[in-house]
Amino acid sequence: MTPVPVRLCLSGPAAGVAAAARLACSHGLDLVATFDVGGTSTDVAVLRGGEVPFTPAREIDGLPLRTPMVDMDVIGAGGGSLARVDEAGGLTVGPDSAGADPGPVAFGRGGTMPTLTDALLVLGRLDPAGLLGGRVPVDVAAAAAALEVAIARPLGLDVQRAALGVVRVAVAAMVRCLRAQAVRRGLDLRGAWLVAYGGAGPTLAAEVLREARMAGFLVPPEPGIFCAAALLGGEVAADHSATLLAAVDDDAWPRVVAAHQRLRDAADAWLAGEGVPAAARSFPLTLELRFRGQGHDLAVGFADGRLPPPAEVLAALAAAHARALGTTVEGRAAELTVLRVRAVGRLATAAPHPRPTPLQLHPHRRVGLPGGRETVAVLDRAALVPGTQRPGACIVQELTSTTLVLPGQRLRVAADGALMVQEMRDG
Repeated sequence: MTPVPVRLCLSGPAAGVAAAARLACSHGLDLVATFDVGGTSTDVAVLRGGEVPFTPAREIDGLPLRTPMVDMDVIGAGGGSLARVDEAGGLTVGPDSAGADPGPVAFGRGGTMPTLTDALLVLGRLDPAGLLGGRVPVDVAAAAAALEVAIARPLGLDVQRAALGVVRVAVAAMVRCLRAQAVRRGLDLRGAWLVAYGGAGPTLAAEVLREARMAGFLVPPEPGIFCAAALLGGEVAADHSATLLAAVDDDAWPRVVAAHQRLRDAADAWLAGEGVPAAARSFPLTLELRFRGQGHDLAVGFADGRLPPPAEVLAALAAAHARALGTTVEGRAAELTVLRVRAVGRLATAAPHPRPTPLQLHPHRRVGLPGGRETVAVLDRAALVPGTQRPGACIVQELTSTTLVLPGQRLRVAADGALMVQEMRDG
């Protein structure tokens, strides 16, 4: 049992963001958006240079939590999200979910309202022979019947168009969420790569890529358990912070230096207690700052852990202000409100998983795509070797997820087995 249970809030998705940042760095990708789609929600974060973004506070279920967390946005759009026609005649997906019980209609556990998963099955984007390599049987006819009653008939559509509409509405919500996070951080998604994981992330990434006009998307090996695997390796981390109202000038700086050293010592002691060797420890520093007279703070990070002199801090604050707010401030006094030292301990990398057993797949199937139904090649990810390239449309199946590549996109398998997809016009 952790002595500080609030640190467990959103810890699984946060681990995925940190692992995605490391994966992006290993591929030389600077601007990245993480895209974690599970059964009930989509969790997104936008980051640059491998630096995981943090926020000093957030709300969860309406409750304010004044504790540092990974800065990510969460919306109620996942595989189990319910699709319906609202009172105004509009198609909605989520935020309520069928959950694990009863789950999607196709699972045959008593669900009656169609979900995003039901729509993907009706379109053939998920394997009609069953999920998890056939271990979870599905009833596509029941899913189609539910879509007919709840969506197609009220909107005057056939079932295929109704299913496409469900996917399109869900994707639009996901793109809005990504754009909102990017705008808040002063970043442009058009140059970003999407790291897609979770059970449904790789299935929806191709349409998100196209809708948001991003550079490409990347799918790590075993995306359905990406967050869980991230919790078992990579690094341990904890924040140590102190509130300190001080001017950013030479007179006040000795107090800041002393406070920083106390936090650094506490962080070092915590890592020692976790059994992290001294050579594997690092202490990134974040200062919450504001120009005098402002009512909001900006977080300015120093990844090397060094506390710079006041002049350098002022320059970093001015640069952060210009990036976030689009205005330049020069020659104005500033003040510090919070120091935060992050204790980071690098762990031994977990041994790679053995190559998965090949799946028993039909080599082709009919799939509903934005331009209509097409016969699409179905590839077993276990059979793909680094260097493999293939144009879309195609589907890549593995045990924990399914990746869709749309017509006009190209799939490439990287040296580490990651799937990388781009629009053909982008190379």
